[in-house]
Amino acid sequence: MVKCNSCGNENQPAAVYCSNCGITVHMEQAESLRTAYRARMAFIVGAIVGILLIGLGLVISLFSADIGMAGSEAIGYALLVSGILVLLVGFLMYGRLRSRD
Repeated sequence: MVKCNSCGNENQPAAVYCSNCGITVHMEQAESLRTAYRARMAFIVGAIVGILLIGLGLVISLFSADIGMAGSEAIGYALLVSGILVLLVGFLMYGRLRSRD
């Protein structure tokens, strides 16, 4: 059993937070949970933004000539490439942060 430094409550050995007061009992496990959360958020945000940029880039590049937007095809392709780069960075951040666990 692990004793809480704040309230003195006895907690399970694998406990990260005190079951009585909620204070962190094991700092290294709490940091591991924070790192895992950051990795998931980097992946989710990167995936959402990347997919939106790819979709917007495809729509602009494919349909800009049809609606008479001269020169916007290059903007569409730039958004498409930016979306792919954001997706790659999201995957890399996820892998980098997960490897720290």
